[in-house]
Order: sequence, then C-alpha cells, then structure tokens
Amino acid sequence: MKRLISLALVLTLALSFCACYAAEEASAEYHKVVDMLGREVQVPVKVERIIPGWGIKYMIGLNVDERFVSSTKDKLCLMIAPHLADNGSITRDGTTNVEAIAELDPDVVIMKWSSKHIETLEGLGIPVLGLSVESEEELLYAINMFGEAFGVQERADELIAYYKELTQKAHDLVADVPESERPTAIYLGQFVGSTAPDTVLQGRTLEEAGAINPAAADGRGELWPIVGMEKIMGWDPDYIFMANNLTSRDYTYESFVTDPANANLSSVKNGNVYESPAAIDLWLYPGTCIALGRLWMIHVMYPDRLSDAELETIVLEYYQKMYGLELTREEIGF
Repeated sequence: MKRLISLALVLTLALSFCACYAAEEASAEYHKVVDMLGREVQVPVKVERIIPGWGIKYMIGLNVDERFVSSTKDKLCLMIAPHLADNGSITRDGTTNVEAIAELDPDVVIMKWSSKHIETLEGLGIPVLGLSVESEEELLYAINMFGEAFGVQERADELIAYYKELTQKAHDLVADVPESERPTAIYLGQFVGSTAPDTVLQGRTLEEAGAINPAAADGRGELWPIVGMEKIMGWDPDYIFMANNLTSRDYTYESFVTDPANANLSSVKNGNVYESPAAIDLWLYPGTCIALGRLWMIHVMYPDRLSDAELETIVLEYYQKMYGLELTREEIGF
C-alpha cells in the first residue's frame, strides 16, 4: 500500500511538473502587447503571418511586407512591395469578412479601433491589435507597437527618430517668426464648410508650420467640425489648404476656387489655395509623411526659409530612408 501511495505521489508530482512546464513553454511563445484601445493582447513572439486589415502604410516601412498575407491596392505600398497585389483577400462581396480573414491563418490582425470584427476575431482565437491614428502621439505609439509586436523594435526606433528629426527641422525653421508676422491658414476637411481644429493633426500641423489657425478652437475634440462658409469668409485666411484627390471629399480644388461664392476670399484672389501633395501619398493625413506636409507648408508660406530645391532634397531622402525607394520628383508627384 505504501508503495502504491508513493507511486501515486510521484506520478502526481510528475504530471504537475509537466503541466507547469507546458504552461511556461506556451506562455514563452506569446508576449503581451498593449494596443491603442488599451487592450492587453497576447501576440506570438514569432509573428510570421500578418494581416494589415487597416493602416498598412504605418507598417510598410518596418520591412515586414514579406510577412503580409493579404493584398493591397495602395499605390505607394505596391511600389515598395509589388507582390502585395497578388496576396490573399480579406473581403467577400466587397466588404471585410471574418471568415476570409480566418482562412488566411494569420498570427496577428491589425484593425481600425472601431471595427466590429475585433471581438469576433478574438473569439476565434486570432490576436487583433486595434489601431487609431488621429494625433502625433498615436502615430508614434502605433509605430512602436508594431515594432514590439512584429519583433522589429530597432527598425521602429529608427523610423521614430527620423520622424522626430524632420519635426525638429520644421520647428527650427519657423520658431523665431513673431506672431504678428505669421499668416492665417485653415485646413478644409471632407466637406466644404468643415475645418481642422487644433485637436486634429492637420490643425496642429498648421501651427507647427508657422501659421495662425483661426479654426483652432472651433469644434475641439471633433474630427471635422462643420463651421460653415460664412464663418470662413469672416476669418478670410491668408492661406487655405486641403487634401488631394486620394481622399473622399464633396468638392474639388477646381470647384472651390472657381465657385463665385468664394471669389472674395483673399486666399482665392491671391492664388493661395493649395492641394496637398503628392500623387502617391497623403502628406497632410495622419502618418509619418505628415512631416513632409509640414515642411511643404513652410515652403509655401515661407519660401525664403525653405526653398523648393531644399524641400525636394528632403522629400527624396524621406522615401529612400523610410521605404528604400529611389524615386524622382515626377514619380512622387509634387
């Protein structure tokens, strides 16, 4: 009997040890990454299959495109990684589909913070990182989060440092401009009467580029508050900036500047209404390229402080350092 009891104890201890070892081994295969919703997500230490369901441009510079298992139609991303045109699809009938995502067997999926699919995918045991990029703080956090999640922290640190270098350059160019000499400027949103307050990245960028944003306090906390054209007429800003046709808007550059109702705006009369460059990128939307948008704004408003030739040198260097692309000005489209 004593021998049987002893044997049972030995077996119990052995099984307990094996269970503990297995648990430790399993936990060693995953690590915790805090996403932009504040969720603690268990992500595999070795991520080999990534689905950038949203925000691929925030990841493409990390040199992990060979791990992407879904396709993209983004022009810049295809210049960097042409093979992404032929990867798997995460859509069915034109909409993002959970079953299509699961069939690609991803190690981790990146989704917009508001996506209804996050909870469903987590229920299937698929790690999902929620992404939100509406401020510079969120932008830098996102790059760092991907560096941690994908095991490329060194590269993420390089991109963050380079972005900060360009940000500092812009600051230094206009830091000594007295407020009395700064032009007024606004950034038009998705709708003709919508603008960017200083709580939106574009609104802050105006100020960082040396402008006074009369829309700074209007609709703080909203994404694109509609202030109306009557208020914009009252501000009569020296400059008006807007996105290019890579974004959806209910107006175009041509429709805005040729509208008789806008003819008395100083910016229209003086030819100071500008669409954001470039043909392959969104320089004035959340992303590292907003560093270029900021410098471009400085060139527009203070050409004596940043010449066209100097801006071109910075832009060409940016696409080389960020993405390894040796492009011409014509190819970038600015």
